[in-house]
Formats: sequence, structure tokens, C-alpha cells
Amino acid sequence: MHSQVSQLIEVINKEILCLEKFLALLSEEQKFLVEDEVDSLRKSIEEQEKTIGDARKLEDARIKLTDSLAEKLKIDKGEVKLSKLIELVEESYSTKLRELQSTLSTLYIKLERQRKKNEFLIKQSMKYVDKSMKIFLGLEGRDQGHSVPLRERNSEKVVEQVV
Repeated sequence: MHSQVSQLIEVINKEILCLEKFLALLSEEQKFLVEDEVDSLRKSIEEQEKTIGDARKLEDARIKLTDSLAEKLKIDKGEVKLSKLIELVEESYSTKLRELQSTLSTLYIKLERQRKKNEFLIKQSMKYVDKSMKIFLGLEGRDQGHSVPLRERNSEKVVEQVV
């Protein structure tokens, strides 16, 4: 069992490194969004996809290890969580697992915060593109259902009122 707990610690450490890389890529994505660097953004997204794939593999390995440990500790696989393992393993392992759990929690909070920032920037960018397209196509400022731009109709009203 000791070797499995050691393997679990190793896998979680790798998972943390992977998530830290993903966080760095999300921060980089934010920079590319703000600076409108499309090619760099595309490369960053490709790297994010690769990193997410690596994280999924590590997560699968972690789940297999925790399921195996659950079996040895005679607990239901559905109830196995890191916090439960921390309670049941030796203190030297539980201390390290507690540190890793804290690091993971902090990382997930940072990832979610960065993801929301990027989502906001993307939505703002889409609104900007939409508005630019409307201006370019001459749709901006038109009253719905009318083919004459508002400014032209308003200027006609002013002319009628002045005369």
C-alpha cells in the first residue's frame, strides 16, 4: 500500500504541474486576446488542448490508484476522496496529501478565475466584431423594419420643421 500512496503522490504532483502549465497558458491567452495576436492565440489554444489531454491521462491514473487504495482500505470506491485517504493513511503520507489537496484547491480557484476573465474578453471581442460588421455593412443606426437610416429620416424631420 505504501508504494501506491507514493505513486498517488507522484501522480498528483504531476497533475499540479500540468494544471500550473494550463494556468500559465490561460494567462498567455488573455494577453493574446488583449493584444489581438491571432496566430499566437491559435498556438496557445493548441497547447492548451495538449495540456488538457495530459491532465486527463493523469486524472485517469489518479482515479485508478485511489480505487485500488479504496479496495485495500476496504472503503467503497464511490466514497473515495482525497480527504478520506488523508484520514486513513500514515501521518507522513497524510501530511503530504493534505498539502497537495490544498495546492489543488487553490489552483482550481485560480483556473476558474482566469477562465472567466478570458471568457469575458472573448465575449467583448465578439460584440466588438459584431458592431464593426454592422457599421461596415451600414446596418448600424437603422431603425428596424425601415430601409432609410435613422440619421437621414431625422434630418428630413429637421428640414420639414425648419421650413
